[in-house]
Amino acid sequence: MGRVAPLVCALALAASNLPAQRPSCDICRRAIEGEYTVWKDNAGRRYDICQVCRAHAPRCALCSMPTKNRPVSNGDHLCDACRRVAVGCMVCRELVRGSYTEYTLENGVRHRVCADCRRDGPRCAACETPFARRELSGARGGAELWCRHCLAGAEHCELCLEPVRGVSYRLQFTDGLWCAACFEGSEKCYYCQRPMKARARTAHAGYGMCADCAEQSLSGSEVYAAIARQTEPLLEEALTRPLDLPAVEAVTLGQLKLALANAREGALHGFLDPAVPEVAHELGLFLAQGQSRRILILDALPEDTAWETIAHEMAHAWQFQHYPQATDPLIVEGFAQWVAAEMCRQTEKRSGLERLYRRADDYGFGLRLIDRIDAELGRGAVFKVLQDNAFPAGFGPTPAPR
Repeated sequence: MGRVAPLVCALALAASNLPAQRPSCDICRRAIEGEYTVWKDNAGRRYDICQVCRAHAPRCALCSMPTKNRPVSNGDHLCDACRRVAVGCMVCRELVRGSYTEYTLENGVRHRVCADCRRDGPRCAACETPFARRELSGARGGAELWCRHCLAGAEHCELCLEPVRGVSYRLQFTDGLWCAACFEGSEKCYYCQRPMKARARTAHAGYGMCADCAEQSLSGSEVYAAIARQTEPLLEEALTRPLDLPAVEAVTLGQLKLALANAREGALHGFLDPAVPEVAHELGLFLAQGQSRRILILDALPEDTAWETIAHEMAHAWQFQHYPQATDPLIVEGFAQWVAAEMCRQTEKRSGLERLYRRADDYGFGLRLIDRIDAELGRGAVFKVLQDNAFPAGFGPTPAPR
């Protein structure tokens, strides 16, 4: 053991007398002869670079340090440290050399955009995020550009089939969405209230009828009478009293107008005398003359409208049978509209409901009044309105705002 210590000391002395090892270039990996440059990157790591590499090696686009790395996708070179923190613009695909804005897309991807592209680049009309032009699709006849994320999640207008943004419209009871241009600029179908591209045909009062309503139109007294028979038990259940169902007849517009004129002139006595509201687009009529009870319905109505109109006139017949003292037109028509709305709900005739509630005349106002009385005071209060031929206190016939 005593001989080992001198040997160790001798080896240590020999190592200390060796010449210093020459540094190698961190770019070309060759031993450096002569002068060289020491660089430190943004992470603080030291690089020894020979004069040749200092003069001829590509430079990092961000920190200008010579680098051996191959260029990135846009042709710029990046050192190891800058490569870890570099940001590329998702619009111009160039390296960001200043400030940038980061957007989070619908799928969670971080979308970084340089200041120039944020200011001048094309944008999605829906989310207003800048994108490369090739990533945007034309919409609304090419007037707008939309990104694929917004297009995938967009609702489309039922009429023009374009994606909808900004102001849009829905109907209360009918499925569908319409852009402002289509809803505000198109004629509405008189029966279902939806905007139309073009009339399928003209409705009886000069209003337009859409293709769907024209296709679903019903015709003939037998068809209408069958609807009345299906409605009768629903109506009796809702109103808790029976109905002596009148005869139901499908009539032409001329026959209906003549019956209306006779009722207004008093030629037909009973339910419509003396107050028959002037309605330019009446679809049906309940007539009582002596012991005769008839319901006249305009022929060739769309299915939902036929159900709603038949239920309306059956409500008149029920009211005449049980509360003939009710003569106030607002009460008479409001009650009939309220019953028709209940029947449309039970039979899922949604466009019939749409037409009922969108009316801005006494029919629509009366419906909303009776609706309110039913909701706030109960169904018994509705029958008391018929019995007293008067609305309860606080439910007066103040004109509805237009």
